[in-house]
Amino acid sequence: MMGSSTKALKQFLAEHDVMILGIIAAAIAILFPFFFGAPILIVILGSFIWLDRKQFKQTIAELGWVGIFIVYSLIVSAINRNLIGLFATIAVALIALFFVYYRRKLNAELYVLLLKIFCWGSIPLAFMALYQYLNYAYTHGFDMFYIFKYHNIQTRAEATFFNANYYGLYCVFAITIAIYLFSRSNFKHTKLMSLLVLLLNTVSIILTASRWLLPTIVVAIVWLVFFLNRKYALIAMVVSAVGLALLLFNPEILPRLTTLAYAFEDRFIIWDTGWRIFLTNPLIGRGAMSYVNYYYLFVDEGKMHAHQLLIDTLANFGLYGLMLICVSFSGYLRETLSVLNDRKIRSEIGLITSFIVIVLFHGLMDMAIFWLQTGFIFLVVILVPINIVRKVAEIEI
Repeated sequence: MMGSSTKALKQFLAEHDVMILGIIAAAIAILFPFFFGAPILIVILGSFIWLDRKQFKQTIAELGWVGIFIVYSLIVSAINRNLIGLFATIAVALIALFFVYYRRKLNAELYVLLLKIFCWGSIPLAFMALYQYLNYAYTHGFDMFYIFKYHNIQTRAEATFFNANYYGLYCVFAITIAIYLFSRSNFKHTKLMSLLVLLLNTVSIILTASRWLLPTIVVAIVWLVFFLNRKYALIAMVVSAVGLALLLFNPEILPRLTTLAYAFEDRFIIWDTGWRIFLTNPLIGRGAMSYVNYYYLFVDEGKMHAHQLLIDTLANFGLYGLMLICVSFSGYLRETLSVLNDRKIRSEIGLITSFIVIVLFHGLMDMAIFWLQTGFIFLVVILVPINIVRKVAEIEI
């Protein structure tokens, strides 16, 4: 029995590209809690490196400016005796390596499959988040509308993510992919699944009680609709503006909106601390995760990051590091901008750029992208070569 199973496994591996299977497995694993998904991702990457051992030096060279930035981050973290920053940079290096293999093996069919994994995979997570919320409410003597009735809520939807803000960003990603799939597909089951994703993840976003997700999802939808069908973009903008206005005048409709002033006050303190950390070493920064290492110089309460993309980046890597990051992604941005008005791939470019807009806009108030799950999904969607984008636009989804 064991011999036949081994033979069947060898035959299966011979008929399928092991790296493509590994990429699919990584995409599924990433939706599980990080302590489960991260070891699987490391094993998968280790197998990639072993298969690629004869040309591994070439693979390292393909990192280019990203590789230079990783070395820079390691040096800065070491100079500042920032042990957490060293480990974080090593993690970034491993992820960067994974995506070298990802871009090398990616094809149109695989890209669409990965989109569906992330999109439809949000369905069981949404049910999990709903269960978590209802279980807390009922076991603590509240009813199902607990989150709407109290300002100081003690539970927020997280599903398999580290916290509610990270899960909420994933929900925005899932909704964006669902809109793309709905618009591109002619298959009824794909459209129905996409509608279900829209409904469930909207509920999940409410249950996260994350204030900044509301304008983020509005910006994401308007941006994507502009690319999918321009004549509906103005309608989406007007409806969104009216909806946001209603929320401002009636903040009690959604959780935690009545405490918005306190949220901004708290953010200003965090941003000020992050900026002051940056000023302690403005040229090279303090290394990755500098906020959690140096907050005590200015405040008593620690945070994982500065809750603002630019401030946190400056505190971590300084002005030189920021320039290295800009150079690292300049080629990618030039390539993307060069096809921005290509009508044949307009929907696909809309999806890719909407993910970038989501991260930049959400990054004004939070740093949820710097997490294994959200970061992985973001990179899978945006790091697709343009020649693959053109093939995706030609196939049925």
